[in-house]
Amino acid sequence: MRALPFVLAVVLALLAGAAREHVASVAFDLRGLSAAEYRRLDGLALERKVALRLVQEGFAAVAPGPGADVEVRVSMGPAGLDLSAARGGRVLQATIAVAAGATAEWHLEVAHKTAELARALLGSATAAEVEGEPAAPARASPAAAAPAAGSPPLPSAVDARPAGAPASSQQPSPSPWEVGAGLGGLWRAGGADPLVGVLATNARGRLRLHLDAFGTRSTGDGIEVLEGQGAAGIGVAVLDGPLAVDVGLGGGAVIQRYSSSSAWAAAATGTRTSPAMWAPIRARWAGRHLVVAARVAAGVTRSFAHTSQGATLWSRGALRLEAMLVVGWAF
Repeated sequence: MRALPFVLAVVLALLAGAAREHVASVAFDLRGLSAAEYRRLDGLALERKVALRLVQEGFAAVAPGPGADVEVRVSMGPAGLDLSAARGGRVLQATIAVAAGATAEWHLEVAHKTAELARALLGSATAAEVEGEPAAPARASPAAAAPAAGSPPLPSAVDARPAGAPASSQQPSPSPWEVGAGLGGLWRAGGADPLVGVLATNARGRLRLHLDAFGTRSTGDGIEVLEGQGAAGIGVAVLDGPLAVDVGLGGGAVIQRYSSSSAWAAAATGTRTSPAMWAPIRARWAGRHLVVAARVAAGVTRSFAHTSQGATLWSRGALRLEAMLVVGWAF
């Protein structure tokens, strides 16, 4: 029982020392990047490199949120990758030119700059405290906090993410939609017609989901034909990145509305519908948000013809070839 006061004193001293050695926390936030930018910069590898560097510098690498002492937000600007480090009311900024291919050396450069911004903000805590602002938590010794060489970063820096952030798995998920308007032509036996439409694409890895809605108008001998088509399809990227090419297969329907001024036509007005299939090839270039694409597709549906007293007023064959230029926007 005589040793009890001594044991209590030792425990209290250890607890006080642990409280004094609170490690300053830094969050590296990539949510300002689009999914396409995240893939191009290899965001998962970049997060790991930055987290490892922060731990080696004596910081705690944490997920973005209000609990971090310093939050470094990342966005893509016209001059390169913009880093904005904030602590309280202070903000420090830096820009790093993006290297082709997002190499390991470039990832290391970003990690060094992130740690440098964090040190600059936390290093000003003493001066701020004199003016009445709270001081930054003291950093632990790098020797005590750094893991062994080659060991992975702390799981919290990579896996702990709030809802809405890019997923910390093999691919950021999900990719945003690209929506565009297209203008081109439609060629069939019997004639060529203009083609306009709206196209939507969602990328998941190398898979592409395409949703298309097109329309065309043509005239014949005393007849006007309005034709619409809708299709859904899957494509596979044979070339991926800012410049991409994918091939695919889709199915849908062609709906035709016609109106004839001939009193001898078999039917003055009416609607016809036919199932259809397409095999499209798409090539597209994407900037930060702007998307420019070309679509060429071979398709097949039933042939359409309109007659009056045995004379053909309008006809088109079953095989079709479509070509279109598209300008779109990635959301």
